[in-house]
Amino acid sequence: MTGCIYLARIPVNLIGRLKMLEELLIGHHSFTAWDVVGTSAGGMNASLTELNSLSHLAVLSLKIPKVERIPRDFVFPSLLKYDILLGDGLQVPVTIYPTSTVLYLDKTSATSLNAKTFEQLLKRLEHVEVNGCGDIRTLFPAKWRQALKNLRRVEIEDCQSLEEVFELGVADEGINEEKELPLLSSLTRLHLQWLPELKCIWKGPTRHVSLKSLIHLELQSLHKLTFIFTPSLAQSLFHLETLLILSCGELKHIIREEDDEREIISEPLRFPKLKTIFISECGKLEHVFPDCVSPSLGNLEEIMIRDAGNLKQIFYRGKGDALTTDDIINFPQLRKLSLFSISNCSFFAPKNFAAQLPSLQNLRIYGHEELDNLLIQLQVRPLYFYTNFFPFLI
Repeated sequence: MTGCIYLARIPVNLIGRLKMLEELLIGHHSFTAWDVVGTSAGGMNASLTELNSLSHLAVLSLKIPKVERIPRDFVFPSLLKYDILLGDGLQVPVTIYPTSTVLYLDKTSATSLNAKTFEQLLKRLEHVEVNGCGDIRTLFPAKWRQALKNLRRVEIEDCQSLEEVFELGVADEGINEEKELPLLSSLTRLHLQWLPELKCIWKGPTRHVSLKSLIHLELQSLHKLTFIFTPSLAQSLFHLETLLILSCGELKHIIREEDDEREIISEPLRFPKLKTIFISECGKLEHVFPDCVSPSLGNLEEIMIRDAGNLKQIFYRGKGDALTTDDIINFPQLRKLSLFSISNCSFFAPKNFAAQLPSLQNLRIYGHEELDNLLIQLQVRPLYFYTNFFPFLI
């Protein structure tokens, strides 16, 4: 019944009598007038409680515009696939048939959400999108720890009170963490935008967290965030391809130099799949990556950094880092390098190290105070100077 925009009534107990029903698709832009009480007299609409009578139900798609319409003691059934929207969801894409497990929260009050209602959904949750939920301070509190095992996509926008995304906490009693899959090990995409109170992404110990599947990370307008990764988290970023950071004015470090858990990081950091680094309007950022990462960036294609006035080096000498014995580090796939308004930043922390850029096609530098020193590190010679409008070096 997806797209049935004029469907205004489903009689009481009609859904509950479909005992063998396996798939119920009342998707977006369709019926939303759920009644709170399913046993009302004739003429009233169906209630969500009728779903609990469908013992064979495996696939569900529906929209609940007001959380208050969910009965206090209601628990969603165990489902294989679902697409559930809580709120108005005007910007949510229409799904004809659920292909995964997706939960949308749009302008929904967190104080109205009953954790028990979503217990069954969290066990399989793969994709969550949150927009305009003003009173949420932690999206995934410690009691929702089980939801972190299958998550693949997390997208959060315009939540004015959100202070942390993942509260990691400790494992439940009786659970052997060593035998369990690491938390967030299936996460492929993380998008955080317009979260003015966000102080940290991961709160708590990260020793049982792995970001080994993370491909795309996009952070925008996070005005209180000071770092992104702990060293132990950064060690698992084997598949990261895209790193976009925009308008994070308090961000000082992408990778915090010290781990709160004081764990010994035995292996050097490596990002072998990283293709794109885009950083803009991060006025307090001091460094991008430690030097030890450089030899692993064989697939890096583009670096663009702008309006980062406090940037000292792109690749810095981290504590205990040991560079290779070579004086030149090769970036074989780097085709585009753009540096705008980054004052006197150098490419490497040690002045004697240089970057070999055999595939470079586009080099743009603007507003740099020590251009000669930078060009020496990049091992390039200026070919043309455009003095009109912007002094780009190409």
